[in-house]
Amino acid sequence: MPNALALFKANSTLTDGWLQAFDARSVAVQDNLVITMPNMHFIPEFHHFEEEDLQARTDGRFGIVDCFQWPQAYDETFCHAACIPRKEAFPYPHPLHWAWFTPTQDDLKSIPGNSFPVGTLALDKVDGLRSLLTLAEQRVRDYRIAQPGRGITIYSRILCLRHAVARLKSHSLTFRDLLIFVTDTQCLFLEIHSYIDWFLIAQPRTMFGICTEVNPQWMGCFAQSSDICEKFFCAGVPVWYVRTRAYIPPAMTIITPVLLTRPDHIVISMYMEGRKIRPFEVIYRGQGGHNHHLHIRRLYAGTTYKDPEPMIPSQESSSSNPSASGSKSSILGKAPSQKKAKQRRQPYSTDARPARPGQSGENRDKWRDPKMPYLPPLNLHWEAAMKIAVKDQSRYGNLGACAKSSDPRGFQQLYNQPKNSPSNAREISLSLGAL
Repeated sequence: MPNALALFKANSTLTDGWLQAFDARSVAVQDNLVITMPNMHFIPEFHHFEEEDLQARTDGRFGIVDCFQWPQAYDETFCHAACIPRKEAFPYPHPLHWAWFTPTQDDLKSIPGNSFPVGTLALDKVDGLRSLLTLAEQRVRDYRIAQPGRGITIYSRILCLRHAVARLKSHSLTFRDLLIFVTDTQCLFLEIHSYIDWFLIAQPRTMFGICTEVNPQWMGCFAQSSDICEKFFCAGVPVWYVRTRAYIPPAMTIITPVLLTRPDHIVISMYMEGRKIRPFEVIYRGQGGHNHHLHIRRLYAGTTYKDPEPMIPSQESSSSNPSASGSKSSILGKAPSQKKAKQRRQPYSTDARPARPGQSGENRDKWRDPKMPYLPPLNLHWEAAMKIAVKDQSRYGNLGACAKSSDPRGFQQLYNQPKNSPSNAREISLSLGAL
């Protein structure tokens, strides 16, 4: 599949001031789609039409389908998602950088006298999240003055944010729950911030029809409607217009063809404790759109109704605490003898294996990697290459049988047979089975 650099020609003589909503400051190709952007210099990869698992990852977020860290398709109910702040626009020490920090095990402070593996969030991290609450409360006060009849909906989110910060300060939590509760707190703040930006800044601009300079601090969205593209372009919201190649006008104004910006920085690996994979539950599976927006905003309930599982000791800690029987030998410089049979090292815990049997090699699509929790995360570049691979089985012939026999004459015999002969079709099917 050719990319935009091969399909479109750049026109460096134009400037951004001459562009309209359906022109291309930048243009990129993704499969059969052409994505144009009238007011930004990059085009992110579009994840919408494939069915994706909505599941928290190692950092507590939802990977590439998370509207709080990657642009998604426009949804009328959650139109303010296009105004979510971008992480890259607010680096440390900006006060908003707390909306994207990820806690570590060191941030879980144990409670004196409690022998369970639970604790509270470190006070400096709580203060950072409380600063987000202070900013949100000030913005809500200003919003209720400007929009006195619209403050009820957003005020309920403020109440949730207050409770989320108080819970992280005083409630005993496992690190697994702490991770999601921190993410919920950050998403609540980003939701409030984007909601107010939309209704006070972006939405009024969509009604005037006057083009406004783009705000690069907003997340933006993908638009499949020309009307939405026009309105967001006028409002200064980053908007990527998605069409197939059949609908691209030959005289479209293009400044720069670009390659897709891929979400390689986004965490997609599953949550682990020690060497044991403990993935979070899948809360929804399907294509992008309204349901993704809805379920991502669903607040996590936690697992405080269950006893916490004991912490898995690391290999370093177990080696630093030798048994009493081996202490004397260790002092003398001789390692203690091990009477147990040597176990074979495994790259993943056997507890992570699914309860159901593995997928059959005859029924499984060999062009797609199976989705199982004990496999490493998919490489996005490999996945993209496999999508455009030629999957015509007739092109491969009896490679498996010829390879097994190690006889090069088999390749010549297979080549000389007509492609539509029954024997050749049977050989092809046998070779696929051998492969």
